[in-house]
Amino acid sequence: MRRVLVLAALRFLVIAAVTAPAVVGLSIMLGDMVDDERAPHTLAIVVSAGSAAAVIANPLFGWLADITSGPLGRRRPWLVGGAIVGLAGTIAMAWSPGPWWLAVSWAVTQAAYNACFGALNGWVSEGLAPDLRSRAAGVFSAAAFAGVLPGLAVAGLLASDVTMMLLVMPAVAVIVVLVAGLRLDDPPRAPSTHARSWSDGLRSAASAGFVGVWLIRFVYAIALSASLLFALYLFTERWNIARTPAVQWVSLATFVGTVGVVTAAISLTILKRRRRDDRQLLGGAYLVLAGALVVCGLAPTVQIFIATTFVAGVAIGIGYTCTRAIAHGLLPHDQSAFGLGILNTATTAAPIAAPLLASGLLAVGGHLGLHDAYAGMLVLLGAIMVPAVLLLRLVPRDAVAPVARVT
Repeated sequence: MRRVLVLAALRFLVIAAVTAPAVVGLSIMLGDMVDDERAPHTLAIVVSAGSAAAVIANPLFGWLADITSGPLGRRRPWLVGGAIVGLAGTIAMAWSPGPWWLAVSWAVTQAAYNACFGALNGWVSEGLAPDLRSRAAGVFSAAAFAGVLPGLAVAGLLASDVTMMLLVMPAVAVIVVLVAGLRLDDPPRAPSTHARSWSDGLRSAASAGFVGVWLIRFVYAIALSASLLFALYLFTERWNIARTPAVQWVSLATFVGTVGVVTAAISLTILKRRRRDDRQLLGGAYLVLAGALVVCGLAPTVQIFIATTFVAGVAIGIGYTCTRAIAHGLLPHDQSAFGLGILNTATTAAPIAAPLLASGLLAVGGHLGLHDAYAGMLVLLGAIMVPAVLLLRLVPRDAVAPVARVT
């Protein structure tokens, strides 16, 4: 379990490196590059470009981390190299002359950090005992969302200095990854393990249960991405807050939501398996998240909006932890990085679809007669979450049962 904690700490830092750009950095930079009317749509394009790169990079680098042979090990080259290139991509973002350069730089940055995720996924699953899968899933889910906190703190403290906001955490991540990554044990690929083809890898993640888990996580990720996308504009328009304080309010709201996620993930980590049913937890969390989105949309005050984000965070924490725990039990160990990379495409693909969905709901929401178009968007988003509960029927009741090791 100690190795899992070390790897989770590295995941925490890599997430921290991309948080400030994703939450507020891109919004601020585009606000300076284009006019207010074009900013939301341009932001949607830039976010989609980065997400498209992540969708390809996550399973690709996971597969490479499964099959790599060399003096540096299987996973280490992708972890260390990803952190270095991620910092370089962030530097390019900080000095972007226009939206297109920003989009390309953000795509490179996302691809690089997903190389880190691919390596870490393989490392954590290798030799993981079946009785530790749920705990490892909870720790990794908690680390992923807790990693948002340093980026949010940096964004809040450096709201008026976008360049420093972007670069602080990637620089820290590179230093720690270089030190820790070089010290981690990274055994070579076993001689009996041959390089798997893409078709072999895809078959390992094509079971009905795994497809169901992927779709469930995708809906969670869509709700998360769509609800955060226009948060800065919601605060500035609904409550007439200036940009710098609005950045701080958005950071606080995201912080509170993250606390909810981490609380749920840690609680599930220490909760014994015999006391929980992942399918029921996922269904209940879906409905709670749907209700929280509606309340956020109708919130008359900043305080109510922020308080509700905690409830939404708890629901998301349950969703991410349970889906990862189920996936651990469905994947063979020799392709764990590739399989978890496929699962993570549900998270990374969501920001591609979410801007299109959010923009459409924003256009429709403006005609609902609520506070504003953002209120309509969130209410509609909550409404379409409800029927997604039916996706649970795709996940068999024994989906969390341990699978035999593939040798």
